[in-house]
Amino acid sequence: MCGIFGFMLKEPLLPEDIQLGKEGMSLIHHRGPDDSGFWVSEQAGVFIGHTRLSIIDPTETSHQPVVRDNQVLAYNGELYNFKSLRLELENAGAVFESQGDTEVLFQAWRTWGAACLDKFDGMYAFALYQDGMMHLVTDLFGEKPLYWAKNHRGIYFCSEPGPLVSLMGTRRNMSRTDIAGFLGLGFVSLEHTGYEGVFKVPPATYIQLKASGIVSKKRYWELPVPQDHHGKVQPLTDRDCDRIEQKLVESLEGRVYADVPVGLFLSSGTDSSLIAALAAKQLNIKLNALTVSFADGRDESQSAGLIAQHLGLNHTLVDSQQDAHQATPEYLFNLYGELNDNLTAVSVRQMSELARAHFKVALCGTGGDELFFGYGRYQATYQSQHFLDLPSQFRRPVGAFLAKCLVRPNSWRMISQLCALDSEEHMMLVRNFPAGTWLNRLPEAKTLAKELFVKRQSCSALDLRYFDLMYTLPSSYIPAIERGSMRASMEVRTPFLNRGLLELLAEFDQRALLAFGPKSILKRLLRRYLPQHLVDQPKKGFVFPAQRYLQDLSDAAPQLEGVPANSIDRVWRRRFEPGWQKFAVRLSLLQPFMQN
Repeated sequence: MCGIFGFMLKEPLLPEDIQLGKEGMSLIHHRGPDDSGFWVSEQAGVFIGHTRLSIIDPTETSHQPVVRDNQVLAYNGELYNFKSLRLELENAGAVFESQGDTEVLFQAWRTWGAACLDKFDGMYAFALYQDGMMHLVTDLFGEKPLYWAKNHRGIYFCSEPGPLVSLMGTRRNMSRTDIAGFLGLGFVSLEHTGYEGVFKVPPATYIQLKASGIVSKKRYWELPVPQDHHGKVQPLTDRDCDRIEQKLVESLEGRVYADVPVGLFLSSGTDSSLIAALAAKQLNIKLNALTVSFADGRDESQSAGLIAQHLGLNHTLVDSQQDAHQATPEYLFNLYGELNDNLTAVSVRQMSELARAHFKVALCGTGGDELFFGYGRYQATYQSQHFLDLPSQFRRPVGAFLAKCLVRPNSWRMISQLCALDSEEHMMLVRNFPAGTWLNRLPEAKTLAKELFVKRQSCSALDLRYFDLMYTLPSSYIPAIERGSMRASMEVRTPFLNRGLLELLAEFDQRALLAFGPKSILKRLLRRYLPQHLVDQPKKGFVFPAQRYLQDLSDAAPQLEGVPANSIDRVWRRRFEPGWQKFAVRLSLLQPFMQN
């Protein structure tokens, strides 16, 4: 795990340009405190810097940037299948000077070109300079970030947006649609950052750049779209579950390999518990486990301890009240370098700082909810599909009836609200329930929802899951884990984010993953290793309590141009209520962002 900072200018480098490159590297020192290096071509106007967190082959032979002939590589990430790729490359005549995965990636590019990307199982972002062209590449799920920026002198790139913003003096630029999008989603859309001229490289994307700007941009892999199935829903067979388990074990086997200690961020939830169980029972690896406790949030330390005890794991409990980090808008800006409302990064940073005494690499369950339909919004839309399929002239009266006449739990309240909206608006409402209709006051939110939400499947839950895989996971959930852990110089790996696993799941009737409860397949697998009472735990996670964040803010409602003051006041009055907390957090971040 590492950091990258560099640029390619239209003119030869001056001494102050090289100094700027060094300053950029210092700003991402936390991403790679073990080693650093840079390569410069004054005449070509190129600076490529790298800071290294040594995980595999920590020797000097894996120092970066890698320079051979006319190619220069700065790479951040891990190739989990690098050993098999190395054998394949050696059979093709490649000669290696190191034992790590960096040289494997480099030789793979030299041998196969961009076609090597189809062979990789890993998380990665890299910059490769060759023949006057800069190549920027990101992994399939966007686990490793890469940003680029352009000004009148050339192009710049970095693992985080903060150095690009601070060193280039970039100004903030948010349209009314961007503001509405952030209020509805909690992040800025996939490629934009809220800063003028600063962009994210999306997941599974390969960009070629010259100093003047983009030459080409290609998405080299697409999320598989499952086929629609009809008729009665049939549960998956034991053989189907065996195939899924085997794919998970294969993914896990690559992700537990390192030349430094490896541990696990253990919640009491299904995802991390299954990782622990598969490692212990299938790979015979007893991972050191760490759990964070939130006394004012969703404390799962007791259940996690029982799971660790059953599996024979060393278990460390962290009390979040010991945390010296206070979640504030300024703290979150510093952590992310851009607008992001995911407070989980705060707890992940704390866990990572304390975990460093025990291990340098951690596994986590990120991605399990998206792959196996773990979120309540998937279940709610699946269960209401027969209402949503009604023609609008019937659907809306049904929704009005449900809203007016029934004494209803949350699921019925959601169905009644969904029936009153067009299908492209469902995503925003479900994501922000029960306060989602508040967004209807912002016409730009409707416009954005229509742009982002694509109807692909007959089941709305599948479309919601596609949106989360395409946008929410790489823009919110992954950055929370990545930024929080890397600020503490900790590498986090995600066994569920595996191409083979996702493509295998696409072969099945997706209704079989939905119809029998959230993550029913993972729970079936987990019951092979844990007793029933440790499997059926309420859904939790390492979520920093929004209540704690909001109670430290001013009682005065934020002011935001483009959003009616009475709408903001409504949110602020209800900011401690479920659903409304999300909007309050986002408003608290937008105000200082737009004012500076």
